[in-house]
Amino acid sequence: MTGNKIKKRILYRSNYRGTKELNMIISSFVHQNIDSLNQNELRELDDLLSQDDEIIALMIFKKNKDDNQNHDIYHKISSYLDTYYQKTL
Repeated sequence: MTGNKIKKRILYRSNYRGTKELNMIISSFVHQNIDSLNQNELRELDDLLSQDDEIIALMIFKKNKDDNQNHDIYHKISSYLDTYYQKTL
């Protein structure tokens, strides 16, 4: 899949997750970072967005990040979440 097609699909899927809270977090991350993601990270994000919301929440909010250590996108989302929550608190 070409870079533009995958970006369009990610942008669409990030806005229509199903739960309002996850929509806000994921779509905000995607809109701010999509142009800086490499092809591997785009594929990882696309794979992540194909999961159910409960699975996504478990993966990005889990305290033990070791299970996700081989996935760059999880680290980027985790760093983004730290910044996101600092701004909202």
